[in-house]
Amino acid sequence: MQSRVLPASLLIRLLSHPRTRSAALMSTITTSATIANLFVTGWLIRRFGVQAAMSQQTFWAALRNCTQLYARSSTWVSCHAQENADPTTFSVTLGGQPGINIIQTTQLFNVLGGAGGYLLVANAYISDIVDAEQRTASFGQLQGFVMRQSASSSGSHRIGRPLMLFHLSFQSLEPSASQVSR
Repeated sequence: MQSRVLPASLLIRLLSHPRTRSAALMSTITTSATIANLFVTGWLIRRFGVQAAMSQQTFWAALRNCTQLYARSSTWVSCHAQENADPTTFSVTLGGQPGINIIQTTQLFNVLGGAGGYLLVANAYISDIVDAEQRTASFGQLQGFVMRQSASSSGSHRIGRPLMLFHLSFQSLEPSASQVSR
């Protein structure tokens, strides 16, 4: 596969596009909410115990995923550059603005439940039930399992993505060859 160098004016337009700003905002919300989730989870473990904290983490993560699946499948629209458009126009396939707003807002659910929180809860549970001599091995097994699941879900996503009935809310496509050559 041959890489192309895009003109500077096109790169500036790509970076200043509202969808780029929306994706950056979503990433900022996700990261901030996940960090806050670690503090919330620690408080939940101390206040209510490991089982209640795990229930909390799982419930909010599942609710977030269901809501985002709805946003991706029901509000998808397509927006492409016109054939006679100016040469710096680019093609973007994007979820409708309501879908993007839903996905950005539901990232706040990460404060109440998410992957970082339930890994913290799982580690706390292991430290409670495993002898001190076996903890390091148990933590390693847990992390190995998490990495294996992450790799298998990433691989199955790449294989199954063309078969899915919904589209990503933020999906940029590089410009067509006719747009770059003008």
